[in-house]
Amino acid sequence: MASLIAKVGFGTVGLTRQPTETTAIRLLEVAYDQGITHFDTAPAYGSGYSERLVGKFLRKRSGITIATKFGLGPSSRGLLSPSLAVPLNFYRKKLLGSFYRPALTDSKAPSCRQITRKHIETAVDSSRKALGVDYIDYYLLHEGLPSLLEDSALDYLLELKRRGIVGKLGLAANGSNYQTGHEFLNWDILQYEYGPAWPGNASLPSKFPTMRHFFHSILKNYRAFSRPGVSVEDLPGHILRTCIEKNPNGYVLFFSGNPEHIRNNLRVVSS
Repeated sequence: MASLIAKVGFGTVGLTRQPTETTAIRLLEVAYDQGITHFDTAPAYGSGYSERLVGKFLRKRSGITIATKFGLGPSSRGLLSPSLAVPLNFYRKKLLGSFYRPALTDSKAPSCRQITRKHIETAVDSSRKALGVDYIDYYLLHEGLPSLLEDSALDYLLELKRRGIVGKLGLAANGSNYQTGHEFLNWDILQYEYGPAWPGNASLPSKFPTMRHFFHSILKNYRAFSRPGVSVEDLPGHILRTCIEKNPNGYVLFFSGNPEHIRNNLRVVSS
């Protein structure tokens, strides 16, 4: 059963929605203590604070793989420490609405967006500094397709891979982008939505069998997809396990801001 847990990843988009830095890092610790060793973040998550929280967590942990992203959101960091920024963002959300600005989800990327070598140089150095690492296991183009990259930017990504600064290169976009065309075949990873709420993406693992697939958003509207004999409490874990079994080569990401929900989901996966 441990092999199933090994295919679970923890998404960190919600870390900066927590009331304190301590509660945010505690979620990472609970996930790690339950056997999760893959964590997914991005500079666009909480204006860079998600990466900084993961970096602080990493200082006392080993045997972990990290996926972060480039091409969307700020590459510079906020001036406040996470211990101040996280609670300020939490209370700002309560007063003014969500402070997190989600990534683009349209199937078509903006035509005016172009990613240069300079952008990637700045982004990769900024992410490594925030995470406190010299090496990034998985480096993903955030909500975009390879056509957004200038030739020099793509050359630089391949150079980073040759130099051992990044491990695998991938795309993290809306799954509908992958239904047509084959400009993705030279990349290592496809990350996209998967699960009961995303039936249109069910064919992607078989369509690209040589690539690694990272699923996310698997629990979207999960209550609408009940299973006979499965309680509401166990339903998220059941869906998580089902998605793991349908992913032959990759990770299945989920997030919860409730430590008990994290534990219960993984209990169901391993039961």
